[in-house]
Amino acid sequence: MSDALEQADAETQSAHKEYLKEHPELRELLNEFTTACLVDRPENIFAFAEQFFTGVVERKKASRRPVVICGPSGVGKGTLIGRIMVRFSFRHLCQNSKALVRALKLRAESGADV
Repeated sequence: MSDALEQADAETQSAHKEYLKEHPELRELLNEFTTACLVDRPENIFAFAEQFFTGVVERKKASRRPVVICGPSGVGKGTLIGRIMVRFSFRHLCQNSKALVRALKLRAESGADV
């Protein structure tokens, strides 16, 4: 490759890296799309992409609301949260606090999953 082409290639790569640095949402969007493809395994990638990205626009228009998952010990709250995170590739999902409103049972640890 000539020096001019190598220089142009290096400049393009640098500009792309800078753009990705300034727009982390692009990487997040592509990661979500890739995960959705791997999970759903569509036969027609282009039709799937059209549906996926139309859905992204609709989801972005909708207001974000907190979701509270609660239940007694051992019902699968952690499992449900884990599956939601894998299925929908939520990177901004956070598991907050656990509250104990009764005395600890024998062999129980506060805040520990069993």
